[in-house]
Amino acid sequence: MNRYLLVFSLFLFSGLVSGNDRDGYEVAAVIYSKSQVVIASEVKGIVESILDVGTQFKKGDTLFKVDSAYEERLLVNYRHQKEFLTLKLKKQNVIAEGYVELKKNNSISDYLLFEKQVDVLNSQSEIERLKVEIEKLEDVLSKKSILAPYDGVVIERNPALFQRITVGNPIVAIYNPNTLYLKAFISASRVKLLELESVELSGFPDSQRAILDYVSPIVKQGSNTVEISFRLPEAVALIGESILIRFN
Repeated sequence: MNRYLLVFSLFLFSGLVSGNDRDGYEVAAVIYSKSQVVIASEVKGIVESILDVGTQFKKGDTLFKVDSAYEERLLVNYRHQKEFLTLKLKKQNVIAEGYVELKKNNSISDYLLFEKQVDVLNSQSEIERLKVEIEKLEDVLSKKSILAPYDGVVIERNPALFQRITVGNPIVAIYNPNTLYLKAFISASRVKLLELESVELSGFPDSQRAILDYVSPIVKQGSNTVEISFRLPEAVALIGESILIRFN
C-alpha cells in the first residue's frame, strides 16, 4: 500500500514540475529597437542647433541644423537674377521677332537680326545656368537642416553646439519608442514546451504582455539556444535594459 502511495505521489510531483516549467518559466530579455538610426552629416559646417539626448520629438521636427547663412543669401541673389533675366528675355524675344519681320522686308541687315537673336540665346543660357545653381543650393540647404523621419527620442548626440563638423560625421542616434522589441535566448529543448504567442512582463502592472515577433530557426551552437523576439505594447524601459518575461 505504501509502495503504491509513493508511486502516485511521485507522479503528481512530476506533473507539477512540468506544469511550472511550461506555465511559469521566467527568463531575462533585452530591449532593442529595429528603428534605431544613426544620422550622419552630408555637409560640412558649424552646428547651429541640435537636440539633447533624451529629447522626444515629432515627425518633421528639426533634429539638428548646420549654419546656412551664406547659402541662403546666395540663393536669394540667384533667384533675383533669374527673375530679372526672365523678364529681360521676354522683351528680347519681342524685339527679335520684330527684327525678323523687318528682315523679311529687307529693312535691316543680317547682322542686326543675328545680334538680337544672340541676345536671346545668351539670356536663355544664363537662366539655365542659374536654374542649375539654384537646384544645387536647395539640395545643400535641405541637407543642412535634418528633419525627423518619425516620432522618436534622441539616444545619442555626438557634436557639441557650435562645433565644426565634416561630411560623414555621425550627429545623432534616434529611435521610435513605440516600436520596441524584446530579445531572449531560450534552450532549444525548452522552446517546444512553451506557449510563445505572448509573454507577460514580470514586475509591471496590469499584466502587460508582449506579442511574439519571430522565433529564429537557427539553434546557436555551444549554448544550444534559440533566439526569440517579442513586440512590446509600449515603451516600458530603455534600449539595452533587461526585464523578466514570464511564459504562461
